[in-house]
Amino acid sequence: MADLQLTTEWVLSGQTHAFAVMYHHRVLAGEPSPLPRELRDVDRAVHYWEGAPAVRGRIEALRAATAYVWMFLELLPQTLGEWLDEQAARGGQALENACQMVERELHAAVDFMGTNDFLHLDAHVDYDRSYVFTQLIRWLTSLDTLPPGADRVVQQYAPVAAITAPFQRELQTPTRAAIHLAAAQQTEWRRTPRRAPLSSTDA
Repeated sequence: MADLQLTTEWVLSGQTHAFAVMYHHRVLAGEPSPLPRELRDVDRAVHYWEGAPAVRGRIEALRAATAYVWMFLELLPQTLGEWLDEQAARGGQALENACQMVERELHAAVDFMGTNDFLHLDAHVDYDRSYVFTQLIRWLTSLDTLPPGADRVVQQYAPVAAITAPFQRELQTPTRAAIHLAAAQQTEWRRTPRRAPLSSTDA
């Protein structure tokens, strides 16, 4: 909730438009509820996180919780994937413009988070950047054909995805004792050229 309060302040002050606005929140009393399926075997969940006591404490606190936070957020009617699917169905220049806009906005969002020490996924901004562009590459490579601009995006960020995708698969193993990829990702991003920002009329 604290994160949503912070990001809402950023949006309302005009610093970024990359986050949904939280309109209201309220803490309500309730009864303890069953844990999510992936946490019901507590020992297994703790083992996955290398036996971290903080993880066990968090799971036990969730199981015993008697109050809940309700948050009312701005409605975003589509996910990025759904919107991209629509542009792909239109094809041609629509898909070309969409790829340019998404590339620009992803860089802007991750840069903003990094500048403000707001790390979404890991302890460094390069994994945030690597994650979002790996997801974009996965979507683009699922298409039958790509316009030149979209193909350029794939070629430009494929080396980053080649490092990040195996790491993500490793996180699905019984324990998360996977290699930390900070150094490798930082090296690859230094090799990846950044395009000049596009104006709003370019996409």
